[in-house]
Amino acid sequence: MKATTCLLLIITYLFQVNSNNLIDLTWPFNNVTISWGDGQKYEVTKETIIDKPDGNWYAAKEFALAEHCGTHLDAPYHFAKNGWKVDEIPLSRLIVECVKIDLSEKTAKLGHTSRLLPEDLIEWERRHGPIPPNSVILAYFNWGQFYNDREKYLGANNSASYKFPALSPEAAQWIANTNKVVGVGLDTPSVDPGGTTTKMVHKTLAENQIYGLENVKIPKDYPEKGCHLYVMPMLLAGGTGAPVRIISYLNGN
Repeated sequence: MKATTCLLLIITYLFQVNSNNLIDLTWPFNNVTISWGDGQKYEVTKETIIDKPDGNWYAAKEFALAEHCGTHLDAPYHFAKNGWKVDEIPLSRLIVECVKIDLSEKTAKLGHTSRLLPEDLIEWERRHGPIPPNSVILAYFNWGQFYNDREKYLGANNSASYKFPALSPEAAQWIANTNKVVGVGLDTPSVDPGGTTTKMVHKTLAENQIYGLENVKIPKDYPEKGCHLYVMPMLLAGGTGAPVRIISYLNGN
């Protein structure tokens, strides 16, 4: 799909959208924004405020942050030499259908060892039908409840000891084999489990040009099907990842 055609579709669709059906799946950037390890945290490096007695006002800020900080997109290039960089991901893969896999009950029992497994995906399809083409899968672990507590959310202060739910390598391969999924998002810091060193989930997704969405703010009552996402990463030329705004439209299906 050409970029101009895709943009026209966005504009046309947005004019038809009921604003009451829009949900922001993005955590704000502030002093509790999650960053990985010793990566650059969100930091305001300069702030200028001019408030003149005559009523004239001026405000501006400068900031620093890592590509992989807060709610962000992992471009395939992050773990695949020939993967798309942020600015190379086709627009048609950023305006997508969305399905939610609810793993919260599993997480309530297993805690940080909870994993998205192939059987979870098979069961979702048994109940709801085939995962639609050009879709993003959102894995909901209910881990976002800890987002404002860095140590609980990451599971440790040292990145080598992080503990949190994620995808299993087998689930990543199952997803890649569908040839229908363009992205995978979850409400945890990484698509790979905390503490793992192999990064097999990242690699499998990246080698199949599937992007990751990490630290997604997924509501508990978010529908399991019938939604669309507008995935809007900062357009960083050559980026391995980027902060992203994720807007969901609930179409009522």
